[in-house]
Amino acid sequence: MMQRILPPLSIGRRRLAVGRWDFLAGLLVLALLVFFVVTGSKLSQPLTDMQSAPLSLDPWHLPAYAAPLRMLVALGLSLLSPLPTTTKPALLASTTQPEAEKQKPRDRSRVCA
Repeated sequence: MMQRILPPLSIGRRRLAVGRWDFLAGLLVLALLVFFVVTGSKLSQPLTDMQSAPLSLDPWHLPAYAAPLRMLVALGLSLLSPLPTTTKPALLASTTQPEAEKQKPRDRSRVCA
């Protein structure tokens, strides 16, 4: 009986198939290209043609400026909130350990020369 010898997979016939992830990646690259083209065309306008809204400190306009302030406050609170929840268990764990477990003597019998 003769055995058939198969070539390794690395040199075997490869099938070129486009999967759904390849299609999605292509769409994302195309969308990014369109984004850069559109924003680049808007950046090529002269500065005199651009309209800018003046900054107003009128109390009627202040709610529009409050959104970034709220985001900064939320960011600060999210950075501070883990501190009590992580330090308290660590302090409790260090105070509940017996003294013998805190400072264990080293085993000197297995010292390598």
